[in-house]
Amino acid sequence: MSTIESNTGADIPNHMPKKRSYNDLGYGPKVNVSSTLKVLSWNIWLNSNYRKERTQQIITTINRHQPDLIFLQEVTPDTHKLIEQQLRNSYYIFECFQGEGSDYGTCILCNISTVKIVTDSPYYYDYTVTKFSRRIVGCEIELFKAERQPKFQIVTTHLESLPENSQTRNIQFNMLDGSCRDFKHCIIAGDFQVWSEHEPLAASLRDSRFNDCWVDLGCPGKLKYTYDSKKNRNARFTQNQADGEHAQCRFDRIIYHSNKLKPKTMGLLGRTQLSPDLNVTPSNHYGLMAEFDLS
Repeated sequence: MSTIESNTGADIPNHMPKKRSYNDLGYGPKVNVSSTLKVLSWNIWLNSNYRKERTQQIITTINRHQPDLIFLQEVTPDTHKLIEQQLRNSYYIFECFQGEGSDYGTCILCNISTVKIVTDSPYYYDYTVTKFSRRIVGCEIELFKAERQPKFQIVTTHLESLPENSQTRNIQFNMLDGSCRDFKHCIIAGDFQVWSEHEPLAASLRDSRFNDCWVDLGCPGKLKYTYDSKKNRNARFTQNQADGEHAQCRFDRIIYHSNKLKPKTMGLLGRTQLSPDLNVTPSNHYGLMAEFDLS
């Protein structure tokens, strides 16, 4: 397979390999047609505490908002099973656990009524540098939303965790950026693990050809922190934080490259506790949902 050279010096493929066949998928009728595209990205947290209850609340939230595209990170086999059981009639779902013997991974859901997955398009690509078996997962789609829409590449990823791995996740993003270099219409959403706007990854994101939905909407302060240990009791302190120090980070991002998309609104999901008797939120991250106008 031919390769191209990224600005990190790492070789990456011109075309990421296809790993699953969708020849057997039938596609639903073109219903719920509108001129907007709703995209949700959510790290749903692999922690075992109240995992079934938390996942159920996430599913309830998805059913309430009915996003067209959903990108989930830290999906475990049991949470994937619950998601698949309850959402398979509304969404095409494909999962990608992160390596041999790994206990969690990433997952993409496409709304059956508004999105068509291009046959044989789902793919994944393993990062060459990673301690946590992180990878790129994506596919090519067509939209029922409006006439004469182009095909879009949609991609999710969960970059390397922890503050000390800033160089690794910067290398990973540059590999991701290079892999998507030839895509004319592309949406990337996931957990980028940007702990500081001064780290190399933050600069690489700003310098890339991708637009950041949050930035395009004017950097609203109330939507800045998708990981906020001041307000979300599920968010944990990291090993190098002093006692009482809180982490407030814009981990989760939706970025895009397309002249067919214009951000319209954005919101955070999963900020309330599960019930009056269960004072935990669905995840240690908030879900990030953006709505785009389709030109």
